[in-house]
Amino acid sequence: MRVSAATAFAMLHLIPELPRFFADHPQLTVEIILDDRMIDLAAEGVDISLRMGTLADSTAIVRKIATGRRSVLATPSYLKRAAALRFQRSGEP
Repeated sequence: MRVSAATAFAMLHLIPELPRFFADHPQLTVEIILDDRMIDLAAEGVDISLRMGTLADSTAIVRKIATGRRSVLATPSYLKRAAALRFQRSGEP
């Protein structure tokens, strides 16, 4: 079975579960393709793809398996520097 997944997602959620999965399915051979690009699943011979976001290919069969929350985080000192740069570039005081 060939599985495609985004690198960060696979490292956090897929890879840690593999020992248990292989213990339950010792006869199964799995090839994991870690790639953050959107690839042609049929051309790459991928059986299962784990992705986040909006589906680009409407011919794929999709199952929602989870939801997640996204956050953008920054330190106060970074935000202060970024604001100063933005005002400097725009000519605003």
